[in-house]
Amino acid sequence: MRWDGKAWHPVALPAVAVPAAAQPAYGPVRVRYDAVLAAANGDVWIAAGFQQGDWTQPGTVLLHRRGGTWEQLRLPADRVTTLSGDGSGGVYAATTRQSITATPDGQDPYAYTTLSVDALRYAGGVLTRQNVTPPATGFAWTDLVAVPRTGSALAAGFAWKPPQGDVIFRNS
Repeated sequence: MRWDGKAWHPVALPAVAVPAAAQPAYGPVRVRYDAVLAAANGDVWIAAGFQQGDWTQPGTVLLHRRGGTWEQLRLPADRVTTLSGDGSGGVYAATTRQSITATPDGQDPYAYTTLSVDALRYAGGVLTRQNVTPPATGFAWTDLVAVPRTGSALAAGFAWKPPQGDVIFRNS
């Protein structure tokens, strides 16, 4: 939906190809919209993730609307949790790469293994990846924002492995 200052209006989004289910018995995989960013230059970014029942599936498609046209950037292994402008016309994406395994033992349907916790930056048509912290820290994202006029960013989240607690990283 788009707010015009008075009312909400539907916005047509492009079709997103949905990946095959790791375990078809758990139902269809559906598109889930995880984050949206309206950039200062009029561009719009949307992180479209995938959901199967109660379970998040690996992969994200970044939808980028520029000049009335939608582009898609597929990130097959990434789960993007938040988007932020970089202050220079680009965008930061907070991402976690996970592998997923169906477990047919009657317990939880899926087992997840975190492979990396990264920040992606898309600027000038180029996507760069920077590792934020090793998976062993148990860091999980809650936010990522650019610090205006500095070229740096702040990442907020929490560590679910001991010692548990809130974490803030600064990249410069």
